[in-house]
Amino acid sequence: MRRVIVFYFLLLTFAFWRPAFAQIKPDWQTESDKTLKAARKEGQVTIYHFAGAPALPIEAGVFQRRFPEIKVAAVSGDPVPRILTERRAGKYLADVAIGGSTTTWNLYLAKALDPIKDAMILPEVADESKWWKGRHYYVDPERKYAFMFIGTPDLGYIFYNTRLVNPKEFQSFWDFLDPKWKGKIAARDVRTPGTGGTSVRMFYHHPKLGPEFIRRFFGEMDLTLFRDRRQGVDWLITGKFPVCLFCPSSDMGQAKRQGFPVDGFEEPGRVRLRRAIHQPDIAAAR
Repeated sequence: MRRVIVFYFLLLTFAFWRPAFAQIKPDWQTESDKTLKAARKEGQVTIYHFAGAPALPIEAGVFQRRFPEIKVAAVSGDPVPRILTERRAGKYLADVAIGGSTTTWNLYLAKALDPIKDAMILPEVADESKWWKGRHYYVDPERKYAFMFIGTPDLGYIFYNTRLVNPKEFQSFWDFLDPKWKGKIAARDVRTPGTGGTSVRMFYHHPKLGPEFIRRFFGEMDLTLFRDRRQGVDWLITGKFPVCLFCPSSDMGQAKRQGFPVDGFEEPGRVRLRRAIHQPDIAAAR
């Protein structure tokens, strides 16, 4: 019955839920009714997710109000080691896992996923023509296990201490290689799943950044790496490091709302590095 509950949770997660459907084909209505009946019988959906899923509490709340008889149990942390440990013990506790491309790819390689495509019943979800560019996107090459339901521009998740950094100094990604910032930048260790993995790939493939930027940034700037996301936030708000790359935006956003001196180059309306993503050399960015 697990796939049943997964379907209904993802339906709301994808923001395609409608309170009623005036015209639904009988075959699908029948399947939908059967699915909901089985989900109510089981009574709970268990979600494994990274801590940086800020919208999850809101979405879970919407789901809970719509289906009060189905409890939402959310478990925060890296889903991969937890799920693989449970598999070795013969336990199947998670109904759905939410994570980045690295997380879902590792679960796919471990053969720990059921085909999510089989759980898509309602037309707003199953009909690929209703999605961006008329298709579904998946991490896995089989296009049925690790569904990518959201995509956002990746600018490196770069944040700074507003008391120590003047953002006007940065007109290009290359400005982070200025010797004045050597030893003053903290960065999340991208060798582990989580924030920053896609940023590094973006740097690598960008024609005006590429391997040279990555080699110099990691090789010359005397970076201090961290793996605990809370550590990166603490270092930035206390001023131990004035700049933080690959920092979780949800945590930084919360710190900013609480009045701590942090801000990011990805905030709406900040165009400096948005412009530099297309023309990262200083002259062109200006």
